[in-house]
Amino acid sequence: MSIGTDASPSPSLALRGAWTVPRGQFMAALYLVGLINGLAPDVGAAITKYGVAMAAANLFGVTVIELLASALALRLALRGSSAPLSRADLGMGALFLVLMAAPSPQVSWMAIGLLASFDVLRNRTADWSRAAATVMLALSVHEVWGRVAVNLLAMPLTNLEAAAVAFTLGLLRDGVTLNGNLVDTPDGFGLAIVAGCLSMHYITAGLVCWVAITQAARPAWKARDLATAALVVLAMFALNHARLVGMGFGPDAYHALHSDLGAQVLGLVTLAAAALIAMRGVRDETANGTANELGGAR
Repeated sequence: MSIGTDASPSPSLALRGAWTVPRGQFMAALYLVGLINGLAPDVGAAITKYGVAMAAANLFGVTVIELLASALALRLALRGSSAPLSRADLGMGALFLVLMAAPSPQVSWMAIGLLASFDVLRNRTADWSRAAATVMLALSVHEVWGRVAVNLLAMPLTNLEAAAVAFTLGLLRDGVTLNGNLVDTPDGFGLAIVAGCLSMHYITAGLVCWVAITQAARPAWKARDLATAALVVLAMFALNHARLVGMGFGPDAYHALHSDLGAQVLGLVTLAAAALIAMRGVRDETANGTANELGGAR
């Protein structure tokens, strides 16, 4: 006598009937809601400040790295698990949507981090769903916890950054002095290093780019990824350090490098540097992927 499988309990919940929601699509939809909620204040502020046309030219206040990481995370989530939803998935999704109702972008990013952490812990094996969650977790850390750390450590970090700028500028100009976070030049021009100038902002953004590109190439981490991350950190610090040193050459240099255009140029340069370093770190996987595509096309 055979026993039918219909009577056995199922650990997952599928909607009755022909329509089911794959888990990957469900998580991608939640991530999309979170991204819209988290980035909406930046978009609104950009429109208020510049108008719609100029705000669109400035990507509505959203950095290119944020757009890249968001797009890759959604693509990875859609590529993820096709299994039906479990009760835990539905419960976490409900909690996530409740948190989305809070009128605070910080809460939205924290909720994204919570959802991504849940997905990382749920997927014990390295797959595309876990890769998407890792990218979203990196975005959450950059948007919330990186800024919290900068605010808590603003004084020592700005003093250290100013000391580094004064040292390099002193090699190029005579008479440079340092007083806390103030760098004074012999022509009477002073440069104040404040929290918004810190290299930490570019370092966390560069690491988000590195995480996104690495996880898009392969969901499994490798030992050499640590060396790639270290190179990204050094490159981000070097680029921002060069900008700060350049601003110490007088008002004209300061306004050119500190303007919105200067910030956009630096943002594109940091994106290019972080992306090139990250792509070099996964060059073997990229080459194999290209070879497989070419082989399949024959």
